[in-house]
Amino acid sequence: MTLTILSVTCTVLALFSPVAAIAVPIVPSGTNVSIGSDRHVNQARTIWVDGDRETEWPADERIRPWGKPLHVIPYCFATTESKDKLQFHIWQAIQIWMKALGGDPWEQDPQVSGAGHSVTFQWVTMNCYQDDYENQHNPGTWNIEPGWEHAVAIHLVSSGTSAKPGYKPKDKIITGPEAGRHHIFLEEIPRVEGDPKYLTPDELRAYTHEVGHVLGLGHAHQHPNAPVKIRCENLPNMDWVLDYALQKDEYKKYIDMPDGRQQLQDYLCTPENYYKAVFAGCPFTEYITNRPGMTPIGPYDPDSIMHYPTWIHWKDDEGNYHDEEWKSPMEFDPSQATMTRLLPDGSEEPFRQADVPSKNDIAAVKSHYPA
Repeated sequence: MTLTILSVTCTVLALFSPVAAIAVPIVPSGTNVSIGSDRHVNQARTIWVDGDRETEWPADERIRPWGKPLHVIPYCFATTESKDKLQFHIWQAIQIWMKALGGDPWEQDPQVSGAGHSVTFQWVTMNCYQDDYENQHNPGTWNIEPGWEHAVAIHLVSSGTSAKPGYKPKDKIITGPEAGRHHIFLEEIPRVEGDPKYLTPDELRAYTHEVGHVLGLGHAHQHPNAPVKIRCENLPNMDWVLDYALQKDEYKKYIDMPDGRQQLQDYLCTPENYYKAVFAGCPFTEYITNRPGMTPIGPYDPDSIMHYPTWIHWKDDEGNYHDEEWKSPMEFDPSQATMTRLLPDGSEEPFRQADVPSKNDIAAVKSHYPA
């Protein structure tokens, strides 16, 4: 199996695939919070366990439609605007996960239906924050009533799609003004004219990828056995990384060196060094070796939705960046790519993004949330 539980929050870029969604509103008994349910399944590839800083979402004794409590992941929208613009899309992504897992245990007994898992999602319909909300960095006053403090806050952001992976008890989150809050940051994507709820396959995969992080999954391409070649010099933020690093005492020696900037880039382009120099490299480093307690569980799985495709941030001859696939394999130029698959003979090929969760993805989630 391959699942990833990480204690780092990386900016995650768009991944894509078409999927159908089925609306099934749920209002469980025994709660005074108005709720709905989103679901669906996609994927999970690499499993990482980071000591006790990342744990499964706990079983909720209040939610036991079949006798055994379910592992409920509550979520809310930061503001009315974020709800209006993101609600349907998050619902679609969750539906993908639930479908891939074999069904929603809130709707059918997992032991009878054969779904074989006990994790579900619950929409807490109150806004996450009160009217003093400014943005994701200054969210203001938490608005959810006691009992739902651990809800995932979904924020509408201008850029930087990301999610806080897995479940973390509040007493283990000690930094930032939003300490203890789980979150998903999602960019607003312009809708197709005439259908404001439509998501392209690429957009839907990006949202589903973020839900995978909430379930506790990390990036498959960061598995230690992944045959990945990273060209971090092609990352859109590499110039900024170099400027940032040169302000740090340990890298100032490069300032006066001949070709010092190039030498620093060569040094930072090893996964561990890049990650230590600046957090911006987190999603692309092959393997996060400098995180204490980080342990991948299961084999490398190239088919995961948690695996970046090659065409994320590829750079053309003019130095412009693109988030799209090459038109054909004949046009593939490894030198323009951020990440490629390294073959035994030393040649490279592009990574293609999976459209559906693999068996390993599904097994990973079910291993953490058995029926």
